Amino acid sequence: MSEPTNGSGKWATYQSSDTFNGYWNNGGTPTAPTGTKYGIYRLYVSKDDINSSTPTYWAVLDDQEYNNLAAAQLAVADDTASVATAELAKLEFAQLGLIIYKQSTSEIIEVEIVKSVVGSGVSSGGGSTDAALITTNVSSFDGILSASDTTVQVALDTIDDWGKDTVDHAILIGSGTGNPIDSLAVGTNGQVVVGSTGADPVFATISSSDSSITFATGAGTLGITGTQSTTSQLGSVELATDAEAIAGSDTARPIVPSSLAAKLGTQTDHGVLVGSGTAAAVTALTVGTNGQVLLGSTGADPVFATLTSTDTSVSFTPGAGTLDLSVGGTIAINDQTGTTYTLVLSDAGKIVRLTNGAAITFTVPPNSSVAFSTGTIILFEEGGAGVVTVTEGSGVTVNSRGSFMDTNGIYAAAALIKIDTNEWTLSGDLV
Repeated sequence: MSEPTNGSGKWATYQSSDTFNGYWNNGGTPTAPTGTKYGIYRLYVSKDDINSSTPTYWAVLDDQEYNNLAAAQLAVADDTASVATAELAKLEFAQLGLIIYKQSTSEIIEVEIVKSVVGSGVSSGGGSTDAALITTNVSSFDGILSASDTTVQVALDTIDDWGKDTVDHAILIGSGTGNPIDSLAVGTNGQVVVGSTGADPVFATISSSDSSITFATGAGTLGITGTQSTTSQLGSVELATDAEAIAGSDTARPIVPSSLAAKLGTQTDHGVLVGSGTAAAVTALTVGTNGQVLLGSTGADPVFATLTSTDTSVSFTPGAGTLDLSVGGTIAINDQTGTTYTLVLSDAGKIVRLTNGAAITFTVPPNSSVAFSTGTIILFEEGGAGVVTVTEGSGVTVNSRGSFMDTNGIYAAAALIKIDTNEWTLSGDLV
């Protein structure tokens, strides 16, 4: 290694070795870079020595150290590192490039190939770096590359090896992470590739035990011929009354259309058909009477049943093939005599009559407390001298024309209609 000129303008050899050691010119004193810093060295060889099998190389120390790799790379790109001058220039050096050295790991990080002759223009190798010196991030290598491909050069070698031993015209087969791809033996005319669980697929010739199916193979072609759907077939269709197998014969094939796959058994006139499983025959329900409806039953056959209601306002008028449902009757009344009342779920569809002589607070609870269905209607009446004031529970919004919330005197009536989760509309005789 050569240090820059001394006070007399003379160059001196700092160290002569076949091992590279990193230093920088610290005001005339060769000094190792500190901590994790980097150094740059310009590499030369004598013109007279360049073709020798054992040339002598000269590395000129730069006059500064660099805090990080990016700063060192910028100095290389800007070509600001120290160069050979004075007596060294007279040796007619050929510049080979620049070296970036990392102190903390004592290793060469990059080699920039920039060739020139001292005193003439620069002929650059395009700023390329030695692929063997560029490390790779192997944390996501899980395909062609693996964790062992730690540099660009090694990764390129791995990629280059992929497929080098494949067979001409053969289908390629994966061989696991980081391994070269393999190939199948070339298939013959008309063969197809057939999968094999846990193993490579193989080429195979299609065959059939049915004499009506024939194969015609060729180079890259496969013709399959079978009986057309329009061709006449000998066969028989059987309607079984039990679980017996549908049999064929040597001259007639059994024909089992999908619509008959469940087998039709003996049926009841007017009865609804019910499946009886894969092997058993279809059965029929007992015929329903006038106005009955068919109701499901988990794990069992459905049944005909007559509709009933516990609400006297709902009535049924059955007929042959008809069913009339009528809704009418009275509305239930919930009498309240206190000065406060909060609606409960059973108030839906009722009229709440509030009869206290003093003012009454009538609260609409939030959906989280009483989950009325959206569309619920509740009527209420001021049945005494006490004015009824509608009050919103936590999170509840009650909308009314003019924001009126009080009844307009004795016998004044109004209605609450739930229109959203916590939103109601209030309408009636209000002030």
